[in-house]
Amino acid sequence: MSPEPNGDADLSFPLYLWDKIKAEAPRARDSHTCVPFQDSLIMFGGCGTGRDASFGDLNKYCTKNKAWTRLEVYEESPPAREAHVCKVIGDLFIIHGGLN
Repeated sequence: MSPEPNGDADLSFPLYLWDKIKAEAPRARDSHTCVPFQDSLIMFGGCGTGRDASFGDLNKYCTKNKAWTRLEVYEESPPAREAHVCKVIGDLFIIHGGLN
């Protein structure tokens, strides 16, 4: 944002504040996917730091109660992966691509 002519910043856009969450969370990672679903965020895969292998876990973060839950997959789970894409369509969680 550029300052207004009088030197004040334009604050007409919405402001967001960080909220520190005190909850047990999945391991730190990168190259994962995280998509919104109902009142939650669903996170799959990724990789850790250093020489960690790719993750194949599925986790849910509930935005209402600010808690993480590890989800169990009832059918065959996709292999662990990172650098993939995913999308929720209806009640389907679709994962495409990536590497391990």
